[in-house]
Amino acid sequence: MIYFPDELEFRDAGMRGGSRIFRLTSPFSYLSSKGPITVPAGFETDGTSIPRAFWAILDPFGPYFKAAVIHDWLYSPHNRRFTRSQSDELFKEAMFNNGLDWVRRELIYRAVRLGGWRHYKGKK
Repeated sequence: MIYFPDELEFRDAGMRGGSRIFRLTSPFSYLSSKGPITVPAGFETDGTSIPRAFWAILDPFGPYFKAAVIHDWLYSPHNRRFTRSQSDELFKEAMFNNGLDWVRRELIYRAVRLGGWRHYKGKK
């Protein structure tokens, strides 16, 4: 099954608060177990928010990048469908469906569960 039917197309939107920001230039969808999730063109994401110290073991543009874009949408105020917990579970599912191995998937998922509350729905 194809879980990510769209090409992920974006352009560099500059830096914001120490993070590189990307703006989607076309809609991007994920076909999840809970139904389709579509991120609209124009949405801005920092992709994977992996601290630079960990880039040697977790490339910020690794096989979890597509899942991270979906997760950023789910964490945004635009998401009225899923709770934070459900959003994190969908992120884990999307990483699995994009072929990420169990160890890295669990590491990233647990880090998001531990610290994601600071960013859910735009909280800082």
